[in-house]
Amino acid sequence: MKIKGSINIIGDKSLSHRAVILCSIASGVSRIKNILLSGDTKATIQIFRQLGVEINEINNNEVEVHGVGLHGLRKPDGPLNAVNSGTTARLLTGLLSKQNFKSELIGSTQLIKRPMKRIVKPLIEKGAAIKDTNGKLPITFEPKDYKFENIYSDKPSAQVKSGFLIASLYHNDFPTTITEDLPTRDHTERMLNLMGVNTVRIGNSITVEPVSSL
Repeated sequence: MKIKGSINIIGDKSLSHRAVILCSIASGVSRIKNILLSGDTKATIQIFRQLGVEINEINNNEVEVHGVGLHGLRKPDGPLNAVNSGTTARLLTGLLSKQNFKSELIGSTQLIKRPMKRIVKPLIEKGAAIKDTNGKLPITFEPKDYKFENIYSDKPSAQVKSGFLIASLYHNDFPTTITEDLPTRDHTERMLNLMGVNTVRIGNSITVEPVSSL
């Protein structure tokens, strides 16, 4: 007996986080379809609303994001709560370290136990003005114009790598190379390529070409 038919696959959480983040700092209005609206991704959405991005839920699996551009985020009126989402916290560490305003990233009792040093330390070594809490959340970001041409991730983590990739979008006068101890999944690179950013992988290194907008 043969069975034929079709099914709808629910959205992927990792992709949903990245889509919201990148569309928020892109230019113009984006429609994200088949997004997974879970507690974690809603935490990311709420943070970007606090940062001045208009995000409208069209239905239970589609949102409309009014991007403000790479330099259009605004100072939040309170702490940014990642709740239980480690993806939110790590990806936004790279982004918030590049803003021209002060911010604080917090999380739930569960999330503040998770390690953040793996992304915070390399950024501090490159000049970022970040203060964590014994390698964990809460994390405070002070505005500082710092840049780096290369950075190394000694943990096989797509979240850490993605945080570095997002930070590298703010280097518009030279390419940035991110080297991993081991290659990790390339969700962020694929999305960046679709949004006009040229990334080149050679071995364990990814080079991000300068860009002025997504």
